[in-house]
Amino acid sequence: MLRYLFLSGILPLFLSGGQLINSPLTKPFVAKTLEKPVFVKDPVAEDDSATVKLIFAGDIMSQLLQIESAEIAPDRYDFESCFQYMRPVLERADVALGNLEFTMPGHPPYTGYPNFRSPDTFAAALAHAGFDILVTANNHSNDGGLEGITHTLETLDKNHLLHTGTFADSFSKRIYYPFIFYKKGIKFALVNYTLHTNGIKTPQPALVNRLEIADFQRDITLAKKMNPDFIIAFVHWGVEYQLHENEEQEVLSKLLHRAGADMVVGSHPHVVQPIKMIYEKSKPQLTAYSLGNFISAQPYENTEGGILFEVDVKKARGKTNIIDYRYLPVLRYTPTGAKGNYFAIPISAYQDTIQNILNMSLSERIKMHTFAQNTRARLDSFGIKERLLNLKTLMKHF
Repeated sequence: MLRYLFLSGILPLFLSGGQLINSPLTKPFVAKTLEKPVFVKDPVAEDDSATVKLIFAGDIMSQLLQIESAEIAPDRYDFESCFQYMRPVLERADVALGNLEFTMPGHPPYTGYPNFRSPDTFAAALAHAGFDILVTANNHSNDGGLEGITHTLETLDKNHLLHTGTFADSFSKRIYYPFIFYKKGIKFALVNYTLHTNGIKTPQPALVNRLEIADFQRDITLAKKMNPDFIIAFVHWGVEYQLHENEEQEVLSKLLHRAGADMVVGSHPHVVQPIKMIYEKSKPQLTAYSLGNFISAQPYENTEGGILFEVDVKKARGKTNIIDYRYLPVLRYTPTGAKGNYFAIPISAYQDTIQNILNMSLSERIKMHTFAQNTRARLDSFGIKERLLNLKTLMKHF
């Protein structure tokens, strides 16, 4: 979980007592688990060594079946149980990030496809699950209109979830973008874009970052002027349900890396696509083209799950590099005969347990094995290693 947190911008920012106090024009922001006042200065000397474990989740969906299953009373919703099996996994991360692919307008009607509008309590569930940062630029950013954009950001703030990709207005973007955060003395920059918004025009004065070459080149150039140790591009791109990246994704990945991104993480296809490490002029370029679905109710083939992407970033003697990266398959599990609760579960922890602790039906176990086998085959062919989990270790968290 994040211990040191800083936000980027045109003004010097300080965090004290868990609040952002740089300007009366900026709303107070409560940071997570800050143990003492800290300043926008790397708290680790250059000669020191630190390793940060980043965990990325794919598409976090909120479809109508999920919303209905979470209703515990009229207009009262609880999504926390959906992530109970993932919480001990996400808590292993120093920083956990995901793609928030719905809006929270603050009131009914709550709807699924094609316009995703979810109750505010979904944000509380994600915070409880262990997420630290959510990216919000995607093809559904405008589903709730202006209210959907602004109230979503306010709700994330209230639940102490950091975010980037959409903004209430241009002033907010100038202050908070590119997004800067620290962990263990490593300074990260995060940029986020979407290829489109399903043809829905962004309502003024809100802004949704679009994946335009000139825009991300400008933003990454600005980020580099802030002297980060590591730059992450989290982008919404590609074609839905395609198991491999297309030419446009390949070109954009190269351009993002050439602009200065140290790694690129993709979302939108709702299925797992390859993870590739290539080298250009001896510089490593890591791209995870699509992480698939973290949680959803999509019925299509290969959409019943996704992966967590775990990346270890190490800083030593002033240089920062990726030292390890692995994937962790995740399945959407809906118990047969239940009211329809949708759970995200880490496959390796439950796949081979003789006890069948989750009491999965035979059809559900076959589905899990099939999804895991197909995902592993797709990723292992590129030399990507799986992070295997031990159920006994995870059970200690329950």
